[in-house]
Amino acid sequence: MRKFFWTATVIGLLTACSQTDEIPAKDSMADNQQIRIHVGVNNLQTRAGYDNTNLDRFGLIINNTVDATCNYNVEMLKTGNAWEAANGTPLTWDEKRSPINVCAFAPYQKDVTMDGNLPIGVPVSYADANEVKAADFLLMKAQVNPQSDLTEDGSLRINLKHKLCKLTISFTGASEITDLKVNGTVLSGSCNLSTENPVVTANGTDGSITPFKESDGTYQCILMPQTVESGKLNVTFTTGGRNFSWTSNQAITFEENHSYALPLEVAGASLSLKKSVKARTWDVTAENEVLTIDK
Repeated sequence: MRKFFWTATVIGLLTACSQTDEIPAKDSMADNQQIRIHVGVNNLQTRAGYDNTNLDRFGLIINNTVDATCNYNVEMLKTGNAWEAANGTPLTWDEKRSPINVCAFAPYQKDVTMDGNLPIGVPVSYADANEVKAADFLLMKAQVNPQSDLTEDGSLRINLKHKLCKLTISFTGASEITDLKVNGTVLSGSCNLSTENPVVTANGTDGSITPFKESDGTYQCILMPQTVESGKLNVTFTTGGRNFSWTSNQAITFEENHSYALPLEVAGASLSLKKSVKARTWDVTAENEVLTIDK
C-alpha cells in the first residue's frame, strides 16, 4: 500500500485597495471617495508561489455598475507598504458609492477583461524561486457593495485564491539528485473570467517539468488543476549512478488551491513511496487528508 499525501487548503487573503499616499486630496470629500487598497497574502510554509513578502504587483479590474467613469483596469504596484496604480490613476468611488464588480489577479497580464478568457500555463522548468512564484496564479472575482462589504476602516476587501496547485517531491536515502522530471501532466490551459466562479481548465498535450530545488532532497513545482489518468503520472531521476522511475497506477486528481506531497525513498537499487510522512501544507491552518494508492 502506497500513500500519496495531499493537503487541502483554504486560503483567505485579506486584501483591499489603497493607494494615493502620494496623490494629495483636494478636500475631505475627495479623500472620502478614494478607493483605498491594502493587500495581504497568507504565508506559505515553503517558498513556492506567492506569499506576503513577494507579492509586489497584481492586476485590478473594477467595473462600476452605475458610472462608467469609475471603471478601472490597471496594474497595481507595491511601494513600501502602500499600493498604487502603475500609471498613476487615482481610484475613486462614484458619488453614491454604488456596487462594483471586481476582478483581481496575479501575476499581472495586459489586456485582460472581466468577460475574457485568460490563458494560463506553467513552465517546463524552474530555475529558481522567482520562476515558481511567476507560475503561481491568484484570482478573485466578486461584486462588492461598499455600503456593507468594506473593512472597518473603509477599505475594499479582496479575497485572492490560489487557482493552481503545488507539488513537493522529497527524497530520503538518495545522494545528489539529477535529471529530475515530473511527467504526464498538461502544462497549459485557460480561465474563463466571464463565469461567476472562474476555474482554470487544463487543455493540450502532456509534458514534462523540471522542478525547483527548494533544499537538499526537496523539490517543488506548480501544476495545472487536472485529473491525470492511471499510469501517466511519472517521476524520473538519477542518483548514485542509477536511473529511477516512479509511476502512479491510479488516476490522480490535482485540485486548485491544494498542495500535494510525494515522498520517495531510495534504498540501493529500489525505489518506493514512503508509507508515512507529514504533508507540507499550502496554508499553515489547513487540515491534512490522505489519498491511498494501491500498487
